[in-house]
Amino acid sequence: MNRNTFQALLDLVGPSLTTSSHVQRYGQPRTEDLRRRLYSPRDILAMTIRFMVSKAPTKDLHADFGALQTSFSTYRALGMRMIVQHLVNDDRSKVYWDMSPEVIAANQQRTAFFDAIPGVVGFIDGVQVDTRRHPVYEMQRLDYSGRAKAHKRNMILVWDTYGKIIDCVLNTPGSYHDSRSTAIGYIYEHVTHLPDGAKIVADAAFCSTGEVEGKIVKVENYDEVDEAHIRASITSLRQSAEWGNNTLFGTFSRLQAHLPTCNVERQSRMHTSVLLHNWRAHYGEPNQIRSYIDVLEM
Repeated sequence: MNRNTFQALLDLVGPSLTTSSHVQRYGQPRTEDLRRRLYSPRDILAMTIRFMVSKAPTKDLHADFGALQTSFSTYRALGMRMIVQHLVNDDRSKVYWDMSPEVIAANQQRTAFFDAIPGVVGFIDGVQVDTRRHPVYEMQRLDYSGRAKAHKRNMILVWDTYGKIIDCVLNTPGSYHDSRSTAIGYIYEHVTHLPDGAKIVADAAFCSTGEVEGKIVKVENYDEVDEAHIRASITSLRQSAEWGNNTLFGTFSRLQAHLPTCNVERQSRMHTSVLLHNWRAHYGEPNQIRSYIDVLEM
């Protein structure tokens, strides 16, 4: 996150990031209370961003800010809550699928290079996040992914041609197939509202029949010989979702560390990462989807 992007985020979130000296209101203040360091909104936001972009445990990060480990944990949790609270409805960062004719047409124009499969406006893919094994057996079974042979949580992300996340389902059990997670989050229902001719590209894990037929396209829908050129275009476009996932996980490395067993904390980390990614994308920070499509438009 560059200086300008950070400052814009601080201007939005900063007024909510206040701290207290914890000095008792009555009687003689304790010496340790008077000596307790207060952190500015900039400090708290910096702690939060540092936590999100690092895989290191809290015990290795708190000293960078001259804070106790408990204070660092408290302040980064406060920062994450305030980021979600302010960014979730902000036009610069919210996860929102704009289906207005102007936006749909702009996205279709950006993928017009692939004339074998016209009308593509986005890409969908699922990604699994490592999580610690839950102490309760029933939860262990939910999180265990037979395909990955490990405990996971799922994220389903829909990307537009500018590299922003426009729809998502977060924190579903690792034992769920991508298509099931997608249905839980109503993404299939959202896809049905796309105007005629608009499509999103998916891989074999997603449904492309029924109400979403013709609006979700994948390689398996086309013949290997007679429609090889369409399959090649879909494969190239589908790769964009993988790049988006890599950008998200590469920037917010906290998602690469094992998630805790607390479901609220899992959701908080995922949601914060998604919103911060969209914030960065709005301010033009690098993302591979945008760079790739920009080159094709030249």
